[in-house]
Amino acid sequence: RDAFKYPIVFFILPPQMMIDQLSKPDSFVSMAQLIMNGSKQQSKGNAKTFVVPDTKSVIDTILILLDALHPERRKLREKYYEHTRSLHFLPDDKGNVVDPTNQMATHVSTEIRSLADKLQFGAGEAEILMNRLGTLHKIATADHPALTDIPLDDASKEKLHEFFGTEAG
Repeated sequence: RDAFKYPIVFFILPPQMMIDQLSKPDSFVSMAQLIMNGSKQQSKGNAKTFVVPDTKSVIDTILILLDALHPERRKLREKYYEHTRSLHFLPDDKGNVVDPTNQMATHVSTEIRSLADKLQFGAGEAEILMNRLGTLHKIATADHPALTDIPLDDASKEKLHEFFGTEAG
């Protein structure tokens, strides 16, 4: 216990065993608490012993302890969760789903630009394609007649047909 800054011991026990262990002064849980805390004179107050019913409770307890020790990490973790939620259109902690229309549009346009880079489209051709066809469905199903009036390089049109498996002219 002295080698660690914040020693923590978890006992994962079924509810009935928890009651038994916590009610007996000579139980292994009580002995572990006594050993972890040491004598009153040398106790630093950092040692913690927890009795929990399952591994989810262990994780929740560790997160609570980390938040208490380093509050700035909580803010970073919440920012990360919010970013992940927005990328994958997940509900927030209260189950509310934000209208994902703008997020999806941003996501789709980013992915179309990425696809255009991979297919080596000319500069600005991804924007022209999105502007003229408007939706991902129209881009993915665009056959030769749909692309005729769009000012794209012929090589880009061929790559688009090849990628989506649509009919080339």
